[in-house]
Amino acid sequence: MTRRKLTPNEVALLGTDTDVSISALLGVSEHVVRRARVSRRIARYKKTKPDRRKWRKWTPEEDAIIGTAADADIATVLDRTRYDVAARRRRLGVEKVVSDYRMDWSAEQDALLGTMSDRSIAKRLGVTIPTVTRRRVALGISICSREKWDGVGKKRTISDEEVDRMRYRIEKGETMLMLAQERGVTLQAISALLKRRRRRTQ
Repeated sequence: MTRRKLTPNEVALLGTDTDVSISALLGVSEHVVRRARVSRRIARYKKTKPDRRKWRKWTPEEDAIIGTAADADIATVLDRTRYDVAARRRRLGVEKVVSDYRMDWSAEQDALLGTMSDRSIAKRLGVTIPTVTRRRVALGISICSREKWDGVGKKRTISDEEVDRMRYRIEKGETMLMLAQERGVTLQAISALLKRRRRRTQ
């Protein structure tokens, strides 16, 4: 990972998750993230420790995303530990995914960002979804909603009203996985949007 200046889109993620998770998402060092957060007086993310006495059963939706990204990324989205995810992956017989932080992007590959879902681009390029997401966020390119893509590369942003509707649907029982699949984006993208909106309304 290299040191670099964070873009406005990346700065908006500061404090929405741990410095370690944010650094992994953006492909920079933890020191860069911490320094950027502290200099802007953004409070450190405080995650409530789960009650280890309460065992959480794995759901089919959670099993479906095991192996679609690195264990640490999946753990952040599912609010489980990396060790829990790794153990579940081994039990399911799913191959481990290692995020590619050092991919050298070409101009042609950069041109794909935002024209379709991160998942579709990752499949086309043969890399992990977080790899695509980090590059898109670093360049300040908005996510693309699959159902709104016109086949030419139409880009759009998600408004606060849309995020509020996502929160309502989750409260009614829908999962982040369902919303991510509906929009053709990653679970990390949905999680970041919800966390950022929650901070704004507090």
